Amino acid sequence: MKKKKNKIAHRLIQALRGEGDKIPSGWLTTRQWATKWECSRCHAGKLIKQMMDAKMLEMRRFRVRSDSGPLYPVPHYREKK
Repeated sequence: MKKKKNKIAHRLIQALRGEGDKIPSGWLTTRQWATKWECSRCHAGKLIKQMMDAKMLEMRRFRVRSDSGPLYPVPHYREKK
């Protein structure tokens, strides 16, 4: 229980400081996948959905600072190992 409280406290401190999450290597947004695959974001989103349905990708949301300032949970995807 104490470990969970520490994790919650750490997330609260991050939110107050305005820090986003650290994105581990291998996790990419839809936009980044589109660049990697050389296709549009719309098409990349369709491919990601198909790959998620086929259990080839996994998704996790990371808090990222937007261009306008606030932090938002943004889906990131990586290939399953």
